[in-house]
Amino acid sequence: MVPEQLHEHYYVCEAIRKPLVFMQIVSQLLAEEKKVLAFCNSIDTVHRMFTLACLFLKEQEAIIAEYSSSLPAAKRETVMSAFQKGEVRLLISSDNIARGVDIPDVGVVVNYDLPSYTETYIHRSGRTARASE
Repeated sequence: MVPEQLHEHYYVCEAIRKPLVFMQIVSQLLAEEKKVLAFCNSIDTVHRMFTLACLFLKEQEAIIAEYSSSLPAAKRETVMSAFQKGEVRLLISSDNIARGVDIPDVGVVVNYDLPSYTETYIHRSGRTARASE
């Protein structure tokens, strides 16, 4: 289903703890200098997790961005360019970029929400599979 070179992990937790578990995982990945692409299923969740990340990860706030259709097109282009260059290391996104966008050096894809369709999961995971080609 996904390329062999990918390693998948999942965490089971109570729904009320999910944002905190996410912040802990992302904080650790950023401390390891990883470039992280996190997917959420809704624009509202993208914005909530971005806001929470800015609060919890204050010292790393400059390297965190959100990406969804709620942003103006020019802002989306700026954010994507910064992520592609490595200026942004945590991008919290809707499925707007799950397909067709080539992003070099994505170290980790985090599915904050599992997608409704297997195909979407594969496209999300593909953001890291290309990095090893």
